[in-house]
Amino acid sequence: STVINSFYYKNMMIMAEFAALLDKPEEELDFKMRAMKVKKAINEKMFNKVGGFYTDGADTERYDPRVHFSVTAGF
Repeated sequence: STVINSFYYKNMMIMAEFAALLDKPEEELDFKMRAMKVKKAINEKMFNKVGGFYTDGADTERYDPRVHFSVTAGF
């Protein structure tokens, strides 16, 4: 689900911020890498380039406004 993966991305970025505040650079990098990996997958697998919108998942071309909100709020 694009929505769930978007929330995962945002949570990993928040965890990276916490790690930075706690002066844990290795954990900060790990959380950032997790976030970048899921962001790349969302953009590659769930973005409809022809229509210019994010789909509801990798196996559908259906548009759902909740997807647009969750993705743009995190990216």
